[in-house]
Amino acid sequence: MILFLIFFIGLFFRFFNLDSLPSAMWGDVIEHYKLAQLILDKKFFYHYNFGGDGPLISYIIAFFSKFFGLSFYTIKLTTAVLGSIWVLINYFLGKEFFKNKKIGYLTAFLTAVGFWGVTFSRQGKPYLLVGLMTSLFLYFFLKKRYFISGLILGLGMYTQASFWGISFFAFKNFFIFIGFLIISLPLFIYFLKKPDLLFNNSSYLGEKLIGSLKINNFFSYFFGIINNYLRNILMIFFPGKGDRVFRHNIPFFPALDWIMIIFFFIGLGLIIKDLLRKKKKNFYLLFLTIIFSIFPTSLDVKNYFNNPSMGRTLGMVSIIYMIVAYGIYQLSLKFNSDKKIFYYSIVSLLIFSINFYYYFFVYPKNLPNQNIPFDKIIAEELDNYDKKIPFVLVDCCWGEWGQPEPMGIVFQMKKKRKYFFINNDNFLNFFSNSNLNKVLIIFPPFFSQDFFINQIKDFHTLKKTKIMEKNFYIANLIYIEK
Repeated sequence: MILFLIFFIGLFFRFFNLDSLPSAMWGDVIEHYKLAQLILDKKFFYHYNFGGDGPLISYIIAFFSKFFGLSFYTIKLTTAVLGSIWVLINYFLGKEFFKNKKIGYLTAFLTAVGFWGVTFSRQGKPYLLVGLMTSLFLYFFLKKRYFISGLILGLGMYTQASFWGISFFAFKNFFIFIGFLIISLPLFIYFLKKPDLLFNNSSYLGEKLIGSLKINNFFSYFFGIINNYLRNILMIFFPGKGDRVFRHNIPFFPALDWIMIIFFFIGLGLIIKDLLRKKKKNFYLLFLTIIFSIFPTSLDVKNYFNNPSMGRTLGMVSIIYMIVAYGIYQLSLKFNSDKKIFYYSIVSLLIFSINFYYYFFVYPKNLPNQNIPFDKIIAEELDNYDKKIPFVLVDCCWGEWGQPEPMGIVFQMKKKRKYFFINNDNFLNFFSNSNLNKVLIIFPPFFSQDFFINQIKDFHTLKKTKIMEKNFYIANLIYIEK
């Protein structure tokens, strides 16, 4: 009953307003749309086709798209479902690790409502799979199902490059290594055959690691890695030290809320105490997982601004939540039975409320144009016209942080139509040489409609003009015919 309630809370945090938060498609999600479309078109692949993002998420998105159709919502739906499953996995992980059902419940609850886990459950990005696979691996490792844990470790190599640090666990046991090798070997063979795909400038290693290795001073590189480690640790706790990326965080906010931070340090202190007394032999796994999770992103010394990173360290989230859960549980032992219920209720309510407020009220205000989806609004307007009428987008990306992204408009239209992307400088030349009989023109709000109308009046007849608005002046639309 308790686990069902926690799971329901996790579903609420992942599906509430999922269609509108986040609301605008952006570069990485657009690429994953394209990759999922390749799979739906039976153009299969198993290598890293887009930077540091592996192929596994594309196949899962394609699977859901078979039932719901490929869309921005389906991409977010995919990670929301995976994030909900992660809540259950972390219950079993916390329970198995501490041999305590209550700590399992607490770990699941923190996963269900914690900002760090929630935001990546709604992103449509493969980082979520890194956290999920890390939890699955640790669970089967603790159960001593070493071969299965190795298979999971190998599958994790197809999630995201930030998982590769966790692969160091493959050397811990012969059966883990064999399972890992069976699944991951095709990927290694592919990269050996085509090393340019691994080391080119658009890949994770090529852009981040190889560029960093060009630093001539070994000590500068070494201390750069140490500095990145520290930045990713400080990100968890300290205001002003958090991840700056607005896509998945409130810029510079710590990854944990202040209640979790307090209990983390209580739990950490007790864990270190138990380790020193040699009471818990498996506690070292907590620290190893954190070290391995941070390793890939910390290698990026050249692009120092990529650290700290909540996304590339998602493999340690379950561990962080487990330590918080341990602190909450241990403090509860100070109370009698009646007071324990009150204690758990207050702590849970505070954590729930703080994270709900941060994600659903504060976070949207930091998204481009306060989460107003220029691309979706334009797409919905275009859907009002016959699909045979093409549209032209002039001088794209005029909003904050590049809104609207051209393919974001294309992929959010329900009526697929021909489209053209042109610059203002090419506008007159495009229409004077165009054989389009009817066309819809979308252009920035700061461009005068009269300016465009005067340019095309010798070639087309004006049928309709419109200003698109929703709290912001979003775009102009002109509909013309020859």
